[in-house]
Amino acid sequence: MGGNANYRSPAVLREIESLVSMLSKNKTQVVYVFDTDHSKKQQALLKEQLQYCKEQDYPVILFNSSIEDVLLGHRVSSAKDKLRLATDYGRSGAPKEKEAALSQTKPDIHQSNALRVLDKVLTWKRQGK
Repeated sequence: MGGNANYRSPAVLREIESLVSMLSKNKTQVVYVFDTDHSKKQQALLKEQLQYCKEQDYPVILFNSSIEDVLLGHRVSSAKDKLRLATDYGRSGAPKEKEAALSQTKPDIHQSNALRVLDKVLTWKRQGK
């Protein structure tokens, strides 16, 4: 998206629409993924994001406070390190010891609801919803 504040920018919405239309032969589901920050400004933005996704009926994955914070226990500043982290997890999946942290209903620090949301989305697809 190019940043948390772009979640409903015309460019992002066009890209989502384009991707969904390319996959129109398959069932698709838009899922938004947000990092949660503890600043008042970010909390206000997150509230807007969650309301938007609720109105659009989009599931939301939250990482508290960032994806690398949840998966590694600390922030990663280098884009190169973030890419390596994503590639490693993409190849091997999340380690078993991270499953509880990735399965929270309301993620606290170093936690996410990613597995819970993905399980629902994949269940919907299997049921044809």
